[in-house]
Amino acid sequence: RLSMERATGRDIRFTINLSGSTMVDKSIGHDIKEMLKEFDIAGDLITFEITETCAITNIGAANKLISELKEVGCLFALDDFGSGFSSFGHLKHLDIDYVKIDGMFIQGIISDTMDKAVVQSINQIAHSFNKKTVAEYVDNSEIVEILDAIGVDYAQGYFVSKPKPTLGF
Repeated sequence: RLSMERATGRDIRFTINLSGSTMVDKSIGHDIKEMLKEFDIAGDLITFEITETCAITNIGAANKLISELKEVGCLFALDDFGSGFSSFGHLKHLDIDYVKIDGMFIQGIISDTMDKAVVQSINQIAHSFNKKTVAEYVDNSEIVEILDAIGVDYAQGYFVSKPKPTLGF
């Protein structure tokens, strides 16, 4: 069943987008591990998102950073999958945990059979590589029903929750 969990209190998870320039910074992995230790944050509460294009352009740096931060439990998501180089082979060579299906396919999934076929394909292949899937730009219950029938694991978008102010960090 499609998960639409809402994090509250101690269950708060953080998702952090990494830019290409950040990913190739040779000290970033060490710096992040030091910050996790300093602020006593469990690595498994952090998911780093890297775009497909950025990861493939910098595949060596991406793999090094992923490997280094997975040592402390951090998770990784390949963001915007389907909008960049779109090779399923990338899923085999990147030790990511989630594949975020680009919202351009999700937005048309109700009326466009090609968008639905792309989402089904991405979902099936991601699952065959033991990756969880996240649909971006989910904004109504009809999309949720279609995604649930396809077997997409998670939904992200206005239907799940509108953006909220920061918690005062």
